[in-house]
Amino acid sequence: LLQIINLCDSFDNDNAVEGLPELFCDPNSISIVFKSQKPFVGRTFVKGYVLNERCVQYGEGNTAHRFTVPLDQCGVRRYREFNGLSATTTVIISFHKLFITKIDKAYHLRCFYIESLQTLSQHMDVSAMTTVELVKQTKLPVCRYEILTGGPAGKPVQFVRVGDVVYHKWSCKPTAEELYCMKVHSCVVYDGQGGDSVELVDKNGCASEPTVLPDLEYLGDLITGQQTNVFKFADRSSLYFSCQIELLVKDPYTKCASARPQCKLQTSNTATSEEDEGVSDEEYSASMASAAPDEQLYDILPIFKDTVKGLRKIANVDLPEQSLIVFGVESDRLPIGPFKQHCEVTGARNIMHQNLLG
Repeated sequence: LLQIINLCDSFDNDNAVEGLPELFCDPNSISIVFKSQKPFVGRTFVKGYVLNERCVQYGEGNTAHRFTVPLDQCGVRRYREFNGLSATTTVIISFHKLFITKIDKAYHLRCFYIESLQTLSQHMDVSAMTTVELVKQTKLPVCRYEILTGGPAGKPVQFVRVGDVVYHKWSCKPTAEELYCMKVHSCVVYDGQGGDSVELVDKNGCASEPTVLPDLEYLGDLITGQQTNVFKFADRSSLYFSCQIELLVKDPYTKCASARPQCKLQTSNTATSEEDEGVSDEEYSASMASAAPDEQLYDILPIFKDTVKGLRKIANVDLPEQSLIVFGVESDRLPIGPFKQHCEVTGARNIMHQNLLG
């Protein structure tokens, strides 16, 4: 009874909460902060937990007060909502240390901890990776054009006569990689003195005048040639050959087959003169038996009759009058381009007659 009287003596019926308390939502607790008009000596507690000393706080005669309730104690209710978590409790501010009076206040505290699912974007410009360019150019083969005696493995010619057998050879020294195939085309012969050139091999690599220079025979990836008889232009002291050598990258499947000229068997379309048409071999031999020594030179020279007829049309050759001296000159070493050979003609009628007739 004495204790109750002491509690009643300390009760101030004229005290009250000043204004509206503040609520603080901390990560692990809820706090209420309030002010009283006069020094507060009452108690603040969680409704329903007045007997739990951890849920009750007594005033110490101050006018400013803070009461904190842990989220995991004193019956704080926590529940999940659509976009967050709520924590609720009811706190009573009692100015009497024992009884609830008319000046006491009860506050329902609710802290809402919002949650959200957000997609955050950020932009950053990144330059393209620096590309280092590595370039290597393959080394082209070194090519040459030769006129030989004795076939592909023969020696360069020095002195020859009309009708002698020579071998035209085009070759390229292969590189270590052996990447290329050769194609010879666009061959012409001219006198070097302004006269018209005569096409011997067309742009496709096929013989234009097979009686003079037949289709070329390819002996390897980078070597080709053909055997033919020496001829010349009439009344000219020089003879020039010019050809194009084209280097093509070797196909991995067909190798050099796709680079080879596709030539059909061609026959000379040159018309012979009327005096040669319809002449049989017997008539030809009989006429040559009574011919002069110069005329008999046709039979002495190692030239087939058909070749002689073709030469008459192409080069207007006067065979008995002159012989031919050919110099095998190595061409400029150009990988692709015109490859030339120069043949000089000299008047050597007497020498040839001595060699052939006497």
